[in-house]
Amino acid sequence: MLGFSAQYCVYSLLEAMTKVLVDLGVNDKQETGGTSTAMEVAALTTFLEGLIETMVIGELTPDTYTSVVAMDSG
Repeated sequence: MLGFSAQYCVYSLLEAMTKVLVDLGVNDKQETGGTSTAMEVAALTTFLEGLIETMVIGELTPDTYTSVVAMDSG
């Protein structure tokens, strides 16, 4: 059985009301110790830490990766 493991995670943040692209980035799984599942959380965390200084974030609607959904309950 073959599995799937992404090498890169491309993350974009869009402001919903104005539809302006706020940030865009690429993470390599080597940045997260070679774990592709950790890339999504690392990318989102990095972007949010950068944005929290400059804008108020009222609502976040990520995709449905279980690792990102678990961030909210953790």
